[in-house]
Amino acid sequence: MDIDVDSNERCIKHWNDIDARSALSAIQDLVDVLLKWDKSISSNINIDREALQERWSEHREDSHIDMLHLSTYQSAAISHSCIAAFAPFVEGFYTHEFYWQQYLFETKDSYTTPNLLCQRWQICKTFNAYFWNPNKYVDKSLNVYTDIARGIPQLIDALGMKDRMPDNYEEILACLFTYRNKSFHGGYEWTTENRRKFAKFIEEKAIRKTWFSCSTSGGEPQVYYATNEFIQVCLKACEYIVRSFDEMHYKWIQTKQYSRADDLQFEKYMREKINQNNPQPLQEEDI
Repeated sequence: MDIDVDSNERCIKHWNDIDARSALSAIQDLVDVLLKWDKSISSNINIDREALQERWSEHREDSHIDMLHLSTYQSAAISHSCIAAFAPFVEGFYTHEFYWQQYLFETKDSYTTPNLLCQRWQICKTFNAYFWNPNKYVDKSLNVYTDIARGIPQLIDALGMKDRMPDNYEEILACLFTYRNKSFHGGYEWTTENRRKFAKFIEEKAIRKTWFSCSTSGGEPQVYYATNEFIQVCLKACEYIVRSFDEMHYKWIQTKQYSRADDLQFEKYMREKINQNNPQPLQEEDI
């Protein structure tokens, strides 16, 4: 999809409570700093390896081994930090946007219309809040689960907005939130069972093998990292969805009467809907 809106133009008029562009700029700065650190780690290891080859000693070899060991956790820290920046941005952005879609659908002429035949609407029509909550996923048996990695794509599809999303966005969400859950709840060294589950998750699709790597111990996975390629993929995807929604809002605003009163009404609407759209405390699914 081609995005027509100037990337420097802040055209989402109802963003009085969030500033996605500034958040993205901060994330970009963080990623730049972390990747420079990652590059310096690799450079220092190579320099130390060359020095060891030129003048070997047991002490130097032990020091080099310690450096390699520490780099395992430094790389994990970099991965965790980047994912820790992306995941809340993505979740918060989509949640805010779907509140906006719900507001337009219930109070104005919306530029999107839910597919009333989809399984998501069939279960949610009796409790409308679930339909607009991206944390919720509805399976073919009409059971509702807390699963944002599948809830966002399902809601996007139900609203007919899939063509406005970046390439591989469903896969990006699956990898982003699966790694987020594992690293946040499992720390740096996951349980053996979780390492095996994640190894199986990576093997399911070829693209995942380029997005994650790991250190090993005794031939078995030890610590998993998000690769620099995946970090850049996440950053570009975040930029894409912001610009895509910018364009949708811009086109709607161009054809509709819109004023500061709509901003205030939406802010009030959001405060009322936050609790309604989360009728029960959200529990993080064990992926």
